[in-house]
Amino acid sequence: MKVIRIEKKKDYTIIHNGFLRQNKMSLKTKGLMAYLLSLPDDWKIWVTELANNHSDGITSIKNALKELERFGYLKRDRIRDSKGKMIGMEYILREIPNDCPSVENPSVDNPSVEKSTLINNNKTNDVIIPNNNEKAVYPLTLNLEAWNEWVEFRKKEYRLSYKTLGEKKAFNNLILISDGDKEKQRLIIEQSMANGWKGLFKLKENKKSSSDVLMDAWKQARENING
Repeated sequence: MKVIRIEKKKDYTIIHNGFLRQNKMSLKTKGLMAYLLSLPDDWKIWVTELANNHSDGITSIKNALKELERFGYLKRDRIRDSKGKMIGMEYILREIPNDCPSVENPSVDNPSVEKSTLINNNKTNDVIIPNNNEKAVYPLTLNLEAWNEWVEFRKKEYRLSYKTLGEKKAFNNLILISDGDKEKQRLIIEQSMANGWKGLFKLKENKKSSSDVLMDAWKQARENING
């Protein structure tokens, strides 16, 4: 087969060939593995998001993840609170299989090189754990979608990134000033972004939700019609 290659100066990924040459692994699973390894190490991934952005369904993707786990590339750990109750799952993806006697590990020039990414199924109560040595768990009371927007806003506008402890303190403060209300968390974040603030502060009293604004407009329209 003739292969036409290009000179790679940007937008390319360097990955180990070991999993690509696993003759017992499906092409679908190899493709998923390659895609995940092309993402930044701290990228947050949901199974449903993978399904929405690809032609594969959730079941197909879950089967591929199970295959990666069977071959030793994916490790799944249960996360429990202080009382021993399960509150989520942590998924770690390795570029080289680890502690998997049923799979022959490929020979590598640098066996210590590995890469991890984050996977989460938001149809469960799974929490997402950042890929670093000091693990900070995102609480289930946090509006994670709004929080991710806030993190990206700080990074884009001010080139600021949270360290693990700093982020933990910031989202715990957000939960505190919002009384654990996810909709209020979104409004607080929107308030800071609209004003160009670098931090998060209590919602101003005149800040109304979109539903309240629509209701006020509807009431005013009725008054104008009846008046």
